[in-house]
Amino acid sequence: MAGKNTRDVTIYYKRLDGAWDGVTLENAVRQAMDVAADTGKIKDLWRHRQRLDPKDARLSYFINHHQDDSQLLFGDLVSFTAGRSQHLLANLGDVAEVDVETMSAPEKKEYLDSMMFWMLVGNNVLLIQSASLRADALEHYLNWLLKERTQAITNDNSVILVDQFALVSSKGKDLPDIREINIGGRVVAGDIQPRTSHEASPVVRDVGEIASSDDRNWIARVLGAVLGDDQKVNNTLKKVPDGTKLKVSVRLGYERTKLDADREALRDILVAVRNLPDSDLSAKTASGTITGDKIRLTYGAKIETVGDLLDQNATKAAMIEAYNHFLKSGQLPSN
Repeated sequence: MAGKNTRDVTIYYKRLDGAWDGVTLENAVRQAMDVAADTGKIKDLWRHRQRLDPKDARLSYFINHHQDDSQLLFGDLVSFTAGRSQHLLANLGDVAEVDVETMSAPEKKEYLDSMMFWMLVGNNVLLIQSASLRADALEHYLNWLLKERTQAITNDNSVILVDQFALVSSKGKDLPDIREINIGGRVVAGDIQPRTSHEASPVVRDVGEIASSDDRNWIARVLGAVLGDDQKVNNTLKKVPDGTKLKVSVRLGYERTKLDADREALRDILVAVRNLPDSDLSAKTASGTITGDKIRLTYGAKIETVGDLLDQNATKAAMIEAYNHFLKSGQLPSN
């Protein structure tokens, strides 16, 4: 790569949570792309793949470049805000102040808000995320594409992309020796999907902070659930000295009883924390505490750039290299 500009990137591994009666995420997206639309197929026009943000109709998301190699799918997800303008600093000469100008996009063009890359191999997902397009954006988009836009999967199924912890044995079969998972962000309880009737219910213990708040109403509700009645809550709050800022934390975890229960509890945690930033996640293991992207299964790569953008072909090659590395090292889940 001598003489070429490169950028250091982190490729994240995720996987589809659950199974869809033998249909993989890769095949579901492939089927969706082949669904007939007003003109041709979904894959034939970008507008067929355009999802408007439900909260802001000016904001659009769509799969733009995409490649089907029969063994994998590769592509990007882009976003733009219709009619958005760019602001420029103008006349940067020897002056006390400079002008601020607004530049609108040319006709039939829009300013790109953000871009992320993805690759699907079966139910395995590799991502290169941007600052504003993360895994949750891809989840929302794929749920819309596969359920609302094309019905490639039923409404009973959902795209939930969970992490694989990097702390696995060389065979990829043993649970990571995680003693405690600490979560600095707020996780919505509804993010944890219900178990099916045959799944084991693990014992819950004090492992890993799931929610924390200093809001008095929230504190009262939590204390009410713990103490049992309003009078006990009031008595507890009265004991807090004036001027003291009370903060209550809720923690979720699992007791390592038997393998099946451990796996189900670990699955719940993986679902709940899947979209938190690396800075909000740390874990204690037998050998110490680790933080950030060292917990999640990731792969570092240098990718050529074209201007400020990652080169598409180089990006695809790097993601294939990452997948093969995970596969050969035995770090991918067995199912």
